[in-house]
Amino acid sequence: MAEEYDIVIRNARILGRPGDKRFDLAVENGLITKLSSHIPAKGEEEIDAKGRLILPGFYNMHFHLDSVLKMGDPRYNASGTLWEGIQIWA
Repeated sequence: MAEEYDIVIRNARILGRPGDKRFDLAVENGLITKLSSHIPAKGEEEIDAKGRLILPGFYNMHFHLDSVLKMGDPRYNASGTLWEGIQIWA
């Protein structure tokens, strides 16, 4: 019986790999389990990346150092309103 994956992403460029080489990626249980120039197996879902770049998921790295008590002496927004927040930042 042939191998089958949850998802196979085909024809993708990978960050850090040389040139314009394309790869196939196999995904099982939400994790990339195989990376090859060609994966002959089928996926329940197949996605053609059409030569686009595959990147890891993005996370919101925006935070305020004063809000996590790492910078300065914070003044708390007692009312929780936007207007008081603007006054604190000013």
